[in-house]
Amino acid sequence: MNEIDSEYQDVLDQLSVLAPGVGDEPSPAKMALTQVTQRTHAQKRNPIDEFIRSISDTMNKRVLALGATAVLAIALLVGFPSVRAAAGDFLGLFRVEKFAPISVSPPAASHA
Repeated sequence: MNEIDSEYQDVLDQLSVLAPGVGDEPSPAKMALTQVTQRTHAQKRNPIDEFIRSISDTMNKRVLALGATAVLAIALLVGFPSVRAAAGDFLGLFRVEKFAPISVSPPAASHA
């Protein structure tokens, strides 16, 4: 039993390192929220980041507006018969008009 007791004591000694100390107490939630808020405001005050973020937002809005305008313009143009006929002619360039099936037989295997 003495050997087991010594092993048990060794394990307890090693685990005692993990026990929280006086300085390891969690900070109150209000204090933690204040710290996070201060860090967030400090990051937002960086003028270069704000400038880049505003350009990015502006570009995203422009791309979205351009896409919506293009879709609307195409939808309006397709409503005109002449545009529809021109689109049909353009797509006709890519249609296969003549198709002739051919049969292919594998060559006879020659044994050398």
